[in-house]
Amino acid sequence: MPLLLGLFLVALFIWLAENLGTATRTWRYPHQMTGWSAVSVGKLGSWFLLLLISYALVAMVNRPQPITSRTRPHAPKSLST
Repeated sequence: MPLLLGLFLVALFIWLAENLGTATRTWRYPHQMTGWSAVSVGKLGSWFLLLLISYALVAMVNRPQPITSRTRPHAPKSLST
């Protein structure tokens, strides 16, 4: 699965969960005090951007290290010699 598609699906799930949470009145936004309305689709873009930036920052901090040698490490030398 492509990375961007995966991040978009996660953002979509969070947005749907946010709508479910506001529909069940677990929490409400100020514009929902008089009656329920769906969370705007713009919030979906915000979740996607947050996930994308978070992934990029973590990838910059934890860069993969190149493997220098794939051979078996040498056995420790004996102390008796």
